[in-house]
Amino acid sequence: MTDVTATAPPQRAAPLWRRLLRSPVLWGLLLLATAVALTAVHPDLGLLPFLCVLVGGWLLGVAFVARTYRMPRHGSAVHVSGALVTASVLVVLTVGDVLAGAPAAVRHGLLMLQLGAIPAAAWIWLGLLGRITGAVGRSARRRVVPRAVPRWEPVESGEGSVVRFAGVPLRMRRLVVVLAGAVAAVGAATAGTLIVLDDAVMRVGPRLSIVVLAVVLGLPAYLVIAAVLRRRTVPCTVTVGAHDLRVAVGESVTVIRLAEITHLRWRTRSEYARVEARGGGADVSVFAGMAATERGVAAELPPLSRRAVRSLEHAGLSMTTSRRGDVVTFRRA
Repeated sequence: MTDVTATAPPQRAAPLWRRLLRSPVLWGLLLLATAVALTAVHPDLGLLPFLCVLVGGWLLGVAFVARTYRMPRHGSAVHVSGALVTASVLVVLTVGDVLAGAPAAVRHGLLMLQLGAIPAAAWIWLGLLGRITGAVGRSARRRVVPRAVPRWEPVESGEGSVVRFAGVPLRMRRLVVVLAGAVAAVGAATAGTLIVLDDAVMRVGPRLSIVVLAVVLGLPAYLVIAAVLRRRTVPCTVTVGAHDLRVAVGESVTVIRLAEITHLRWRTRSEYARVEARGGGADVSVFAGMAATERGVAAELPPLSRRAVRSLEHAGLSMTTSRRGDVVTFRRA
């Protein structure tokens, strides 16, 4: 008999300190505040505050896009509105000399706003492009052949369930570091290019030059990272038995007893669809949403089976689910 997918309601939210620690909004604001403080001490915009404001703006853009995807309704409309607002801010601050005649503190604040808005707007527009292409792709798939989501199957012994999918072995914190490093590298390359092309920048205007270079250098960097991750795709399986969790990533197999699991996260949709498991000295993380899949197969994970949820809860783990139900997290009390 096949398992029915779990539809349990949320039970307990993560502690406030943990949510704040993982909040891109908090880190983005801290980086922006750091950039403002550094430039207040030294009025010349050096490399460190320049990178801080770029990464901080990018984190705020990431938080905004993620929030629109978590909205049960009107997420697309809010995303479009945010893209238009950030584009309008860049146009207003770039076209014409809006800083002329303003007090030094106002000019400084508007400059930091502009520099932070560049990576935020770039990420918001990239996310909007992904949303549009995803919608077009889903529409095309409805007209042709729907993409199949991997399904749970009973193991041969009859004790447990197994799901097979294409995945990329990658930890979330490493992905964040890679993306933040890419933003910093693009910022440094932008700064270097502005210095080398000083005469051309003076003719075009420094603010417009920053916007153009951020797009010209940032988009290829994003595409390169996505392509590199997709090339690391390997066949994966996750087996939830009566007493242990088995995660096979290519030729590597990790087995964790359910009684030793301290953290398990299961995300079904989006490019961040993944499984994370820690405990018993093991730490494994596999992304399904970034993998290169076969034709007709979706880069997603199925919801945890009801049998798997029962086994995990019987092992002493407490379950929480996201508002949209696509992220399930198990933690040991």
